[in-house]
Amino acid sequence: QTMMGCIDDSKDENGGKLSGPVTGNLRLSMALLSLGQDLSNVGGYDLKALILDTDKVCRTTVMGPTFGLLLLSNLGGDETAEQVYLQHLKDKQLADGGWALSGQISDPDATAMALQALSGYRDREPVAQAVERGLDALSAAQNADGSFATNDGTSCESIAQAIVALAELGI
Repeated sequence: QTMMGCIDDSKDENGGKLSGPVTGNLRLSMALLSLGQDLSNVGGYDLKALILDTDKVCRTTVMGPTFGLLLLSNLGGDETAEQVYLQHLKDKQLADGGWALSGQISDPDATAMALQALSGYRDREPVAQAVERGLDALSAAQNADGSFATNDGTSCESIAQAIVALAELGI
């Protein structure tokens, strides 16, 4: 059965590989993990192997490593993959302290989600600094009414992501 367009159940046509975008498969992994599923065998596919495939995950937007860290923190971790994803997010942090899906202007959603992923690693000094810079960027992006400005205007999704990030950080 096809799940969210990510797993191709026609193994003959797809060679038994996952189809669809990496970030879609990582989002699927997060949903299945929250339902208590074993990610090492989802319809014959090993989604945990995808999470550990740092080369593939780092070829995506910042969301790939962000989702990777969130998943690893819930799966018991993998030091090697965590280090790669932490470094990737540090490298992709913009001059203003935030993160973006593309370009050089930070996005409140991407910044808040990166902060969520980094929250479990902030006891490490470089991560703590990245979190502080990210919080500054998120604060600067907030409008007087509490909303966040994005390219598409304002949205409740940005507010929700910020709330989750702040809760994860104990703020």
